Amino acid sequence: MIRNIIWRLGSLIVLLSCAQLSWAIDDGIYTIASKHSEKLVEVGSADTADGANVSQWSANGGATQQWKISNVGGDDYSVVNVNSGKAMEVYDFSTADGGNVTQWEYWGGESQTWTITDQGDGYFSFINKHSGKSLDLLDWDTSDGANITQWEWWGGDTQLWALDLVGGNNPNPTSVTFEEEGGFCDVDGSVDTNHSGFNGNGFANTDNNTGTGITWKVEIGQAGSYILQWRYANGGANGRAADVLIDGELQYTGLTQATTGEWTAWSNSETVELWLDQGSHTIRLQATTAEGLGNIDSLTVTGSAVSVGDCSGSGGVKNPPEKSAGCGNPLSLTNGRNTIISSGIEREYFVTLPSNYDPNEPYRLFYVSHGLGGVGEHVYNTDFLNWFGLRTQALRDNVPAIWIAPTAIDRWDQRDHPLFDDITNFIKNSLCVDTTRVFVSGMSFGGMISYSLSTNHQDVIRAGFGMSPANFNIWLPNPKRTEPIAWMQTTGMADSITPWDAGGERGAKYIALEKARDNGCNVPNDIETWVPGSPSQHLCVNMEGCDEGYPVKVCTFDGGHIHDHREPGAAESWIPAEAWDFFMQF
Repeated sequence: MIRNIIWRLGSLIVLLSCAQLSWAIDDGIYTIASKHSEKLVEVGSADTADGANVSQWSANGGATQQWKISNVGGDDYSVVNVNSGKAMEVYDFSTADGGNVTQWEYWGGESQTWTITDQGDGYFSFINKHSGKSLDLLDWDTSDGANITQWEWWGGDTQLWALDLVGGNNPNPTSVTFEEEGGFCDVDGSVDTNHSGFNGNGFANTDNNTGTGITWKVEIGQAGSYILQWRYANGGANGRAADVLIDGELQYTGLTQATTGEWTAWSNSETVELWLDQGSHTIRLQATTAEGLGNIDSLTVTGSAVSVGDCSGSGGVKNPPEKSAGCGNPLSLTNGRNTIISSGIEREYFVTLPSNYDPNEPYRLFYVSHGLGGVGEHVYNTDFLNWFGLRTQALRDNVPAIWIAPTAIDRWDQRDHPLFDDITNFIKNSLCVDTTRVFVSGMSFGGMISYSLSTNHQDVIRAGFGMSPANFNIWLPNPKRTEPIAWMQTTGMADSITPWDAGGERGAKYIALEKARDNGCNVPNDIETWVPGSPSQHLCVNMEGCDEGYPVKVCTFDGGHIHDHREPGAAESWIPAEAWDFFMQF
């Protein structure tokens, strides 16, 4: 049996048999509704943890009420939650009536396998392969939150389920090939023509380093499974390995480009099948060894509704908003403290929503991080840091936005990258977010994690703002990615904690120079800073010659490690206004 691995949002979802059989239903994304209660099966509270309970709730359109149903042979299926990427299973291999149904990381065992049978009149039964018992609505309960269990099959309404296709069937697939023109965005290297046999006007040749890669932009018209394949040449003696990232998130690892013997000998890679939601997506093929990638002639994407994307994407200064999957959903989140499971740990974050939240209006999203020793509540609290003054500017300009303040565990580090992914993905799936206007900001250690995120989330973050950032004493990806990202920073020239120049290319100065290089700016030999005797107590410099949509702004001032520096006699700090103007150009 040939099997393909399918990933969604970094989690293993399903193993699909390639055998073509007569199945009860086609593979796809479905809602599952009880015939008795007419409510939808879901994972409560959008939980992503192993062991999270499966229950029912009134329809809300969220991903936690959607299930990827995939044939694994005959009439047997895996049933995987779209929000969590985890499989529906009978907990702890129970064979008892009333055995609980939960979710767990997919591993393909019988407790995660369901025989789905058409029972007529539009209803289906789900029989667990391990226990032989039926998916059942416990105690005929019609309330929100009622438990889903298993029970001996008897065919009543509590054991019958209606399936409503959300997306995923693909009867007439189309293929689009991306070469060095349409949809091809960037290569960490060059487009070359020195080896024959390529199609189009050249091939992408990455620099020979771990982490170098190529980025494409694709438009998906219908959510579903899409097949990716690359045409490449590898004249080296060894195969070359790569990861596949979608919108900056790892989706597939271990793609091999076997040697083709000569650089003029071209071959097709193995295929990678991924779930893609409707909308714009970046696809990145990224080397995992120091040899880099093979020479890449093209990427072909096959699926139900695929077209070439616009590489300017969120890079355009005033591009139209792009709605997230949560648009249209009823409001399910409240202001204040919230929690999420990330990397197996319960983490907290604080939310401030627009006062007149409209579920159909895509809002800017600000992810604002505290400094060392702080908590997210400090940022959220209007009587304390109050979003470092940024939200005050938003209210003055009548610009509603969604504000997120996470809490670190002691200090920001590597695990806070998946935390950012988990929180922002949950918010995008639950609320209406403009996915092209996600911003990060923070002070001190918060500025440092903002910088850290900016070095490998360029596909997700539109612009970053670091107050007193540093490029040391913080976890940084290795290697960092070099795609452009709009960036602003502030540093006090008397700051001894995160200094402007600590020597050895350590300090805020070198963050600014790095961003200038990545953004195609004219990189100066040195950056003009505030000096004693200047007419003002601060100086802001806009780097010249930057790529359109990717400015770099550097502000220095007469002061130390602070976020609210003021000019003499001023009632307010100049920093929030400068930062807000920077964000509002997008």
